[in-house]
Amino acid sequence: MADTESKANPTIADMSISDDSKTKHKVAGPNEDGNTTDNVDNEKAHGFVWLLIVASILMANFLFATDNTIAANVQPAVVKDFESLDKLAWLGVAFLASSWGTNFFWGDLYARFSSKWTFCSSFIVFAVGCTVAGAAPTIDALIVGRAICGVGGAGMYFGSMALLTQMTSERERPLYLNLVGITFGAGTVLGPIIGGAFAASSATWRWAFYFNLIVGGVCAPVYIFLLPTLNPRPGQTIIERAKEIDFLGIILVIGLIVSIVMAISFGGVEYAWNSGQVIALFVLAFVLLWVFLAQQHFAIGTTVERRMFPLHFLKSGTMIVLFLEVACCATCVFVPVYFLPLYFQFVKADSPILAGVRMLPYVAFQTVISILSGWLVGKTGYYVPWYIFAGALCIPGSALLYTVNQYTPLANVYGYEILLGLGSGAATQLTFAIASIKVAPEDIGRSTGWEAFAQLGGPTISLGMAQAIFLNKARAAIASLLPDLNAAEISTIISDPNNPLLRNQPQDVQNQVVDAVVRSMSNAYIVCLVGGCLVLLLIFRFKVNDRLWG
Repeated sequence: MADTESKANPTIADMSISDDSKTKHKVAGPNEDGNTTDNVDNEKAHGFVWLLIVASILMANFLFATDNTIAANVQPAVVKDFESLDKLAWLGVAFLASSWGTNFFWGDLYARFSSKWTFCSSFIVFAVGCTVAGAAPTIDALIVGRAICGVGGAGMYFGSMALLTQMTSERERPLYLNLVGITFGAGTVLGPIIGGAFAASSATWRWAFYFNLIVGGVCAPVYIFLLPTLNPRPGQTIIERAKEIDFLGIILVIGLIVSIVMAISFGGVEYAWNSGQVIALFVLAFVLLWVFLAQQHFAIGTTVERRMFPLHFLKSGTMIVLFLEVACCATCVFVPVYFLPLYFQFVKADSPILAGVRMLPYVAFQTVISILSGWLVGKTGYYVPWYIFAGALCIPGSALLYTVNQYTPLANVYGYEILLGLGSGAATQLTFAIASIKVAPEDIGRSTGWEAFAQLGGPTISLGMAQAIFLNKARAAIASLLPDLNAAEISTIISDPNNPLLRNQPQDVQNQVVDAVVRSMSNAYIVCLVGGCLVLLLIFRFKVNDRLWG
């Protein structure tokens, strides 16, 4: 594993490249004075201790993923408690904008401060957000809590990859980083199930957020006592490191992301695409993009060495392709996670829990192929065939799901989701390991931020577009079939398919509504189809027999 004995305080680059013959993992341990240190020769993680460390890191990632989608099935209960349907969209916008927008900020922190304590700090921020959301007396407070959760969750996600990258060798890295993808995918699927279960119970929807605190409390001792410090800047004070952070760049990129997310989330849903509000948001995003690039290029308020965004990656065809690959793969992962459960709830009148259970074939095959691809890439070094495999399965899987209607046999739907699960799971997390090996040692941390930005941004944009198209078409179709319903009641049917507003209608009317909704959501898989095509085409930037080593 990662060989850290040669230096008392190894850098990130040193921790990332190691002797593959090692079989134990470095952890913090007490020295003779009782202090915690990272260079104790006889204190290494192996066996059960190493399992605890990895499992706890992955659990933090799992909690971030569940929180990403947990609000989906608590929305009806939230609307009922707060009577604020007009602000409901902000629950998703606040979380997505804050998590995506602070990605590079966390990258800066992990590059300068102890990975252990930065990770713990991000978990504390996440816990504060969960507490605020769970105890929220108003929907405005709930929105603030969701935004705080997004900030802390992004730090946990980035940290899970940073820690596993630093504590494993190049050959081990694909497998361990694929485990991050597996837990994130599983958490994304289980989020609505957990949220729906709490919302339907006497515990109420508030425990959908409180339960994160309980799980975090169980994992906290591992984070505090077993994680290695991994200090990238030994000898520097906290003030000296803080002065190096590109705060102007962080502010600009957060403004840019918030503008993009708001425009995509509200366009065609809250406001027409050609409305002044949406146009203004897109114009603001365009302006902020160029201001941010200029600030980074001329190192305004920072230096070339300390600027937040790795501009030199834009000159690398390899890094651009890997950026697009992970964005497209992540799109193929998350679009089905949002739309397939909704399909089952409309067509089969499933509860949120049963709809989630029907996603198990998707998750199971995605998990198996992710572990297999990570293990084989670690053994052989060949990675290009996995992207060819991913694109070759994502394309037919997406195309077949596009053809699904309410009369499609369940066996067929399961088969289609398995195809897409195998394709999307084969390559999504591999990109992080590949990028960390392709770049110079000093850019390993930046490569993680680069790929994480793409992985969070790709689904955010694609899902925003897919949801806007779906909601526009579904609302129009339902309004024509049920003209007596107002806009709020139509939105209720879409967010809660088992609501009496729909299920008390005559059966033929129900069938017409379900048919219209299913046809509306089928357009979402066009996004996956395009993503699958790009995954397949872009990978030929590399030779098929290209190896990461040897």
